[in-house]
Amino acid sequence: MPLKGMMKITDKQHAIYIVVLSFIFLISCQSTPSSLYDITSHLTEAENLIAEKSYTDAILILEEVIKHDPKAIEPRHKLAEIYLVQYRWELAQRRFNEILNIDSNNQAAKLGLAESLLQQGKPTESINWWHNVIEHDSESMEAWLGLGRAYMARRKYSRAEATFLTPLESSGMQTLKFLHSESGRQILWYLSALTLPADLSKGQTYLNNLDSPQANYLKETIAPFTTETHQAEVAKIIGIALIQLGEWELADNALNIATTYNSTDADAWAFFGYTKVNLGLPAMESFNHARKLDPAIALTPYFEGIYFRRQGLPDLAIDRFLEALDYDPNNLGIAMEAAFTLAETGNYISAEAWYQAIVKLEPESVTSQQQLTMFYVERSYHVLEHGLPAAERLLEMERDNPQAYNLLGWAKFQTGDYVGAEIELRKALELAPYDVSIRYHLGRVLKAQRRDVEAEQEFKHAIDWDISGVYRNYVFNIRR
Repeated sequence: MPLKGMMKITDKQHAIYIVVLSFIFLISCQSTPSSLYDITSHLTEAENLIAEKSYTDAILILEEVIKHDPKAIEPRHKLAEIYLVQYRWELAQRRFNEILNIDSNNQAAKLGLAESLLQQGKPTESINWWHNVIEHDSESMEAWLGLGRAYMARRKYSRAEATFLTPLESSGMQTLKFLHSESGRQILWYLSALTLPADLSKGQTYLNNLDSPQANYLKETIAPFTTETHQAEVAKIIGIALIQLGEWELADNALNIATTYNSTDADAWAFFGYTKVNLGLPAMESFNHARKLDPAIALTPYFEGIYFRRQGLPDLAIDRFLEALDYDPNNLGIAMEAAFTLAETGNYISAEAWYQAIVKLEPESVTSQQQLTMFYVERSYHVLEHGLPAAERLLEMERDNPQAYNLLGWAKFQTGDYVGAEIELRKALELAPYDVSIRYHLGRVLKAQRRDVEAEQEFKHAIDWDISGVYRNYVFNIRR
């Protein structure tokens, strides 16, 4: 059956956290040039603001420090750290390059530059910098981790596995040492996930050392396997589990192994194609294999529908979703994808009919009710007549859901009830204080009440904590 409620556990934030920790350690060893301008106190103030996640204010202070000391390295590091946390990769890259122009041997800047390049989809360039760090410090687990991830981004999985294995096998770097560092634990995670599809026993030796949500989920996945389980089946099930975890490169590796070991498994080919969709790769060859092997499974047209929608071909996508429903008529996840696609094309009348039909079939489903509410409220479509009642119904179903309060507050804002909107949005913040959409919505409500100072504070939070860039752009447009 098509996937429902996929877990979204990834390692991107872990990797960024590792790089930032490395900066903190390395820059603590560097002195800050003195001047009449009190740099130290301003850096301390910036550090406090960073700890409070008040990044906009911290950036202003750090840029002022650089004006007074153009060769200062520490404020540039701190700016780069902020940009990494915000996923503003190009700005981070710029600051790292500035540091290296001042100090060409700065290892922390090399680590950060490599990370920012990798996150911009430039793995080949990042590889050169990871190698540069390793040449000066062969025991830098952060560099080995980054280098292996860069090879994975290039789909060089055997090379990645060998890279992760190198520090583990080198003298003085035993498993216990790995477990005492976040980067070491991540290396063991990647090793286990890369090894398990081809060698279950060997992969388990790495996996059993780990205790994390990802590792435990994978342990549960492989628990039913015995020595009699065919390795192709092992690879397929592990690949599907890695899809659930959002580990697309690792899933790609596992499903490639699965289809190599057993080229007649239609499900494996369908999931393999879906993995390629999420990696931005051509996927139709894999889907065609699946169709030839079993033309009547819902997985293939379901995944093809997602692929075509992302390719900007909504009509083809809807055709595929309808085909998938022919094979699996009770799968409301497919119906939800069709409704969303119709809404994306602007066909709100048809989309509304689909969403309402889904809710009637699953009247107690919070997910279905929330999707219906989002359709009305986020698209500003029949908000008073249908969006507001849908949001109230969602809140009745789940009182501890911050998005229920968020949607209800946003619906009230759109219907002119600013006081009611503020009440609901502040309740949402009690449950999710760092949610960017709630902060942005509250800012809009406060601004509509001409409480500009309070509104600006909420907009600052939205700018500071937005890793997608969407709400940051919304705020910039409002300020123009």
